[in-house]
Amino acid sequence: MKTSFRTIALALALVSTVALARNDENAKKGASIETGVYSSTDGTLHVNIEKSPTASASVVILNADGDVLIREGIGKKQTGVSFIFNLENLKDGKYELVVASQGKREVKEFTIQSEKTITQRRLTVE
Repeated sequence: MKTSFRTIALALALVSTVALARNDENAKKGASIETGVYSSTDGTLHVNIEKSPTASASVVILNADGDVLIREGIGKKQTGVSFIFNLENLKDGKYELVVASQGKREVKEFTIQSEKTITQRRLTVE
């Protein structure tokens, strides 16, 4: 009986130590962020974010001067989030999309450029 109790106590201590070590490793790794970004022809930017449930995050769009144009927050409990940003009113130029969580940052650069249209002239004689 004493041998069985000692074996169970030793096994329990070993399992607790391994479980605590894994939690410490996960805490050291910090939050993980995966970002998918694509644009559509109607002038919108689609951002899909998958993150760990242990940290909050933020999504920021900056212009070339570093001014914050759009800021969105993501709560700790949200793990998968999608945003659709309408960028029709932004001027032509370079911009950055920054997704940040617990000191980790993903930066995606993008450019807005208007298409040049060709003006056609007609000549009519009356």
